[in-house]
Amino acid sequence: MRLWKKIVLILLILIVTLGCIALGVKRRYDKGILVTQFAPKTDRQSMGYMIKTDQGKLVMIDGGTRGDTSNVANEIIANGGVVDYWFLTHAHDDHYGVLLSILKNPSKYNIEIKTICLNFNEESWYMENDSSRYEDIKEMLAMLRTEEVRDKIHIVQNREEIPLDNLIFTILRTPNPEQKENSGNNQSVVIKVTNMYKSMLFLGDLGPEEENDFVNGNLDEIDCDAVQMAHHGQKGVTKETYEKISPKVCFWPTPDWLYDNDRGEGFNTAEYKTVETRTWMEELGVKENIVAKDGNQEYRIW
Repeated sequence: MRLWKKIVLILLILIVTLGCIALGVKRRYDKGILVTQFAPKTDRQSMGYMIKTDQGKLVMIDGGTRGDTSNVANEIIANGGVVDYWFLTHAHDDHYGVLLSILKNPSKYNIEIKTICLNFNEESWYMENDSSRYEDIKEMLAMLRTEEVRDKIHIVQNREEIPLDNLIFTILRTPNPEQKENSGNNQSVVIKVTNMYKSMLFLGDLGPEEENDFVNGNLDEIDCDAVQMAHHGQKGVTKETYEKISPKVCFWPTPDWLYDNDRGEGFNTAEYKTVETRTWMEELGVKENIVAKDGNQEYRIW
C-alpha cells in the first residue's frame, strides 16, 4: 500500500511540475503576434509590415515603394529605430523601395538595420526574365553589394528557422529560377511567423504557377491563423491554397482602387481579380480583413 502511495505521489508531483512548465511556456510565448500593416502613400500598390516581439524588437517584411519611406521610417523610429531583421520577399520595388531609400540615406533616417534577409537570383536572371523592372532591380542589387550593406546580408534557405524572442520566422519557400512565367512575382520567398500558439503566413506576390509545389512541400506548416494576401489580393494563389491555409484573418496590402477593382469607372470595372478573391474569403468564412487602404493598422493575432 505504501508503494502505491509513493507512486501516486510521484505522479502528482510530475503532473504539477509539467503543468508549471507548460504554464511558464504559455506565458512566455502566448502574447499574440503584433503586426503593423502599412498603408500605401502613393497611388501605387505596395506591401510593408512591421512585427514587434514581446521584448520590443522589430522585424520588417518588405516595406513598400520609395514614396512610402517617410511613413514607414517614422513608425520604426517611434518604436526605437532598430530593426533586427528586415526580410524581403522578392526583387520588386513596391516591396523593397522603402529599404532602398533608407540604405541610400542613412543620415536622414537614422535607422539601424542589423540583418537583411533575402534570397535573390543573379542579376543576369532579372535582365533576361524581368526586363521591364530591370533598371530598378539593378539599382537595388548594386546597393546590396556596397561595403556598408553587404555584411548585413543573410541569404535565407528553405526551411530555415530564425528565432527572435517569443517569435520564430520560418522560410517555407525560396525562389525557383526555372519558373519563367509571371517570373518576378513567382520568385517570392514565403515566410511563416509563429509564437508556437498562433501563426501568420507572408506569401509575397506568389502566383498560381508555383502554388502546388509550395503547398505540397509544406503540408505540415501551411495551416495558419492569418495570411498576407498574395500579390496584393489579385492574381496571386488560388482559392484552393487559401483553403489549405484556412485563415481567420486576412491582411490585404491593397490600395482602395485595387481593393474595389476600380480604375475610375466604378466598382469592379477594371481587369484585376481582387473582388473575386474577396468573394473567396467570404466563402471560406473569414471574419476579419485588415486592408491597407484603411491606413496604418496595428493588429494583434491572438
